[in-house]
Amino acid sequence: DPISHLVESGTVMLFAKDDMAAAGTAMEAKDPVEALDAQTFIVETLADLRGKIDTVIPQYRYLLEITEALHETIPEGILIREAQRTLREKSTDKADAVVLAVEQAALRVRAQEYSKLINEITGFGIMVTSVTHMAEAGDLLKSGDLATAAEKMQQVERTLGEDLGTLLTLMQRLAAVLSAPAPAQPIPEQFVLLREVLAMAARQKDMYRESSAAKPDETAAFEAKLLAFGNACGPYIERAKLHKNPVIPDTVKKPKKGEPVVIEPVQPLPPANLHRNLVAAQERLALAAAGAKAKDRTKSVENQRKAAEGLRHFVAEYALKFYVNQPGPSSGDPVPTEDFSEQEDLLMLFMPGMVTGVRPPDGKLEWEVLGRRDRAALNENFARELPLEYRAILKDYYERLAK
Repeated sequence: DPISHLVESGTVMLFAKDDMAAAGTAMEAKDPVEALDAQTFIVETLADLRGKIDTVIPQYRYLLEITEALHETIPEGILIREAQRTLREKSTDKADAVVLAVEQAALRVRAQEYSKLINEITGFGIMVTSVTHMAEAGDLLKSGDLATAAEKMQQVERTLGEDLGTLLTLMQRLAAVLSAPAPAQPIPEQFVLLREVLAMAARQKDMYRESSAAKPDETAAFEAKLLAFGNACGPYIERAKLHKNPVIPDTVKKPKKGEPVVIEPVQPLPPANLHRNLVAAQERLALAAAGAKAKDRTKSVENQRKAAEGLRHFVAEYALKFYVNQPGPSSGDPVPTEDFSEQEDLLMLFMPGMVTGVRPPDGKLEWEVLGRRDRAALNENFARELPLEYRAILKDYYERLAK
């Protein structure tokens, strides 16, 4: 599960399962005290786990909505590219340039509509260049220059392919935003900011839905939350101002004999203006708060929608530009060896007092039976470091030791 690291449950659920059985046994024996005690611990365990899950679900759902929207719209881009290829193949010397110009114009309108939809989702300016080249190809067809028009159409196919490749890459990177990076890999500050803004954007999107479904006389109740979201954008904007577009290797310099290949990067054009979407969102949130204060539900909801759009564009842009590669498959089991050395940190786990966290007085090394909650806490602290197949063994060990 790519996001399991965000919901650290340890082995406490194993004890919850046992307590469910214990509660049932106590009920059969008509022991309400024991049944209530067992059920109380179950509720505490599930409430704690639910709190962790509730933090992750909005972010997961937020990214899922974007990726699903892209998945549904990408086929249209593929069909447009295929239609452009077919039109280019028809641009021969014997073709009717006027008829082809009409078809090219219709395809350009179709591409414009698709570009509008894609850019509403991402804010990237996808297909803008392709639409421009389509218009140029149409003008060439009107003038009767079929050969040059065919070359321009081929250029359209190439840029369309690049646009679709960008969308596919974005889908892959959005799906991995919540995944755990490689243990030894440093996480760039840009990616840290992305996750923080993602958490806020998910909450703002949920509130936008709530306010849309609320009654007009309930609009004023959202003012405080809208102001809080707007204030939260301030520090994010200042941090984003410090970020530049990543340097992308572009030009391969032909080396001399015996010299290595040198890739010359294309430097980003200053300034990068990566904070612009956050600024737009902050302005819309202020207008939404003003609308809520005036009990103008239409104004408040519309500005919340625009704010959600700005935050979505920020998340999409940062996910595409500052994606952190995830760990690859394991290289295999370690090579077995007969050498063994006990680590000092491991030995500390068996010192008196390490289990409960309270060292006994000097000279009094007495052990007491651990209660159910202490055993659960022990597993929560130590068993999470073990592989899953060993956690149940450790749980059984402490259960037996307690008896």
